[in-house]
Amino acid sequence: MLNKNIDDNLVCVAKIGKSVGLDGKLKLNILSDFEEQFKKGSEYFLDNANAKITIKSYKNGRVAFEGIDNVEDAKTLTNKLLYVDKQSSAKYCNLGKNEFFYFDIIGCAIIENTQTLGKITDINRYANIDYLSIQTDQELIGEYAKQGIKAPSIFLLPYQDKYIKKVDISTKQIKVENAKEVLLNS
Repeated sequence: MLNKNIDDNLVCVAKIGKSVGLDGKLKLNILSDFEEQFKKGSEYFLDNANAKITIKSYKNGRVAFEGIDNVEDAKTLTNKLLYVDKQSSAKYCNLGKNEFFYFDIIGCAIIENTQTLGKITDINRYANIDYLSIQTDQELIGEYAKQGIKAPSIFLLPYQDKYIKKVDISTKQIKVENAKEVLLNS
């Protein structure tokens, strides 16, 4: 998901693509794992967060918005981002066991044994695998420097069972193993 938030309470969930046909429909590039949120009557904020837009219909990646009935009006929306507030996202998107929203994971501390390795600043998806972008803890960088080891300021950790052992959103901590090895080899 594109982590391009215009407000701390809003989450970017889609990017509007090019117009399709002459009746105002547009291609919708979904940046969320929850396609079910794009249904008739759903409201979204546009780029500036002051304007709202409502879905008239959605099917197979094509969307029609209320009040957009021709190709000229549709073209004005091309490349605009759609946002939803976090509360609505949590309400309309059903998470499975051990699934979390990106906005809940970002900001969590990465802990291996009792040592803080860093803090998650972003999540990137490559080849259908989510990678946690982790800002390495400054104290840890200093400890490694004393040993003559140059630790990276940022490293990527695959969000896989091999590394992720326990996610605790309430304490903003993720317990990991084998992550220090990834950090040192980054």
